[in-house]
This record gives sequence, structure tokens and C-alpha cells, in this order.
Amino acid sequence: MTTTWRKLKVKVATEIVEFLHDGSSTIEILGEPHSQSIEYDSTKEEGILQSIQMMDFQAKVAMLLRAELKRMGMLPPLPAERYRVEIDVVSRRPKKELPLIEVMKSVVDGINKEIIGNDRSIYECCITNAGPQNVQSRSTQPLDNLSVRIYPLSANTGSPVVSFSDVPIYIVPKEKPLLIDFDNDTRWEPYNWDLQKDVAETLQNDGMQLSGVGGPLQVNMTFIGGKVAGMDIDNMARVYLPILWNLGVNEEEVNAIHLYKQPVQGHQQSSTLIVLQ
Repeated sequence: MTTTWRKLKVKVATEIVEFLHDGSSTIEILGEPHSQSIEYDSTKEEGILQSIQMMDFQAKVAMLLRAELKRMGMLPPLPAERYRVEIDVVSRRPKKELPLIEVMKSVVDGINKEIIGNDRSIYECCITNAGPQNVQSRSTQPLDNLSVRIYPLSANTGSPVVSFSDVPIYIVPKEKPLLIDFDNDTRWEPYNWDLQKDVAETLQNDGMQLSGVGGPLQVNMTFIGGKVAGMDIDNMARVYLPILWNLGVNEEEVNAIHLYKQPVQGHQQSSTLIVLQ
């Protein structure tokens, strides 16, 4: 069966954004991928206030991986190269309490600098959560279990270089920091909000109807560009995933997110490819 692609464009702020879609499951946004960032002027009397509970969770993730490296006679951080990170969540909590991309972001922040020297070295990252698990003895079972595996992409072996499995730990997703200044506010780049809203609205007006909505879903995203090597894979995903939410995808129906970033090769077109399965 031949796939029919439709090409659209929309003005976002002062930029014309071009993108393609197949009408049901795939969107390709042309141009260099964007990343989520916070406007922060370090020259002023400002500071960032992070969630203590979230930071404690991230410290525990790093501690578990450091302990495993110590057991194997290795010193953190891992050698500088490209890595794949796999995260599995098993929980009795409602999925709305554990948004996948924010759990991924929280885990990656825990790994950053402590286990992998720079999280920009993560070129593939995936997370799964099949949903609330039925446990008979609720009072004695942990709410959450977490598994994390880290693989060097240069290795041919199927074994992770470091990992932990099914550890009972209370998972805390990434929370927005509070940027404290004289106005006591947090400032985020408004372009990304406009991009998410305007692209979704244009797709809806063109008749795109996502398939599979209402059942377990997987989102695959590939970021191709000349600048992606210097960008965090999870922050790029946080820019583009809300396009799907704006198109009517229920975030709680997404059981898995797979992310990939790829520097452009030759005359390859820079783009963000989003596939819903």
C-alpha cells in the first residue's frame, strides 16, 4: 500500500515551519530540531529552586549505578562515547502520576555527570510502563519498581555496561524548577508553546486523524540535524511530544517512548520524525 504524504507549512512567531504527515501515524517536521530551554540570566540575582524530593530520587538512581560500577571495579563516570539508556517502570500508581517523558528526564538528570559525564552523549533513550499492576498484598508491596540499563553504542555485545533491575524506589518525575527573581516567576521559551499549538492545529485542519488512539501506544521520535550532537535528547522530546497531546493523544495511553538522535550525513535533511504505533 502506497503512503500518501501531505506537505504543510505554518508561521510560528517569525519562522515558517514546514512539515509532512501521512494522515494517521507519522509527522515529519523539517528543519533543525529545537530543545526546551529556560531563560536564565546568571549575571542577575536569580536562582533556581528544584524539588528536593525529585533531587533525592535522582541521587538514589546515581547511587545504585555507582554501587554497581564499584562492584565491577569501575570508576564513574563512564568513558566518553555514545550511549543508549533503557528505563523500565513497574508501578501500582495511576499513569497520570508518572508521565513517561518526565520520568525519563528525571532519570537522565540523575545519570548526568555522575554516571555519564555529559548526557548529550545519550543518542538513544527508551522508557516503558505497561500501566498499574494488580498486586494482592498492597500493604507489603512497593508502589514502584525501576530498572535502568546503559549500553555503549560502540559495543557489539547485548549486555549493558552497567544496570540495576526491579529496584523498589519511589519514582519522582521531573518537576519544573522555580526561577526566583524579583517577580518570583519562571520563564520558558514561548516559541516552543507556539510550535506545539500551531503545528497541531494545522494538522487537524488538514484532516489528520491519528490511528490507534484509545489503546496502548508507543511513540518513536528521531531527531536529525547538524546541531543535535550538542543537544539533550530528552529535552528535544519535551518540545515535540505535546504536538501529539494537542492532537488528542491521551498521554496515559502511551506505554513506551523511544528516542533517537542522529547527526546529519551528507545532504541529509534535518528534521524531527514522530511515529505513533
